[in-house]
Amino acid sequence: MKVKNNYNECLTNLACSIRKYFGLDYNHNTLDYIDKILEEKQPKNVVTILCDGMGSNILDRALESDSFLIKNRLKNITTVFPATTVAATTSMMTG
Repeated sequence: MKVKNNYNECLTNLACSIRKYFGLDYNHNTLDYIDKILEEKQPKNVVTILCDGMGSNILDRALESDSFLIKNRLKNITTVFPATTVAATTSMMTG
């Protein structure tokens, strides 16, 4: 299976949505649906849990359709390229 990164819906865009919400500078597109959730809920803090190696394809193969993670998945997004721990964590930390 060949996975193509969508650089309009990836970890960097998630990080930029969080940065936008807290009034910080960001240099990439944000995720509209995350922006709306943050504006609606107005959280004081945002906690992001990045699970290394836990992509949606793996979740779909390993979990039942009624599992917590599948039932509560908002949307699939891609990681960054290269899909390594260092690149992903750096993208989330810097946007």
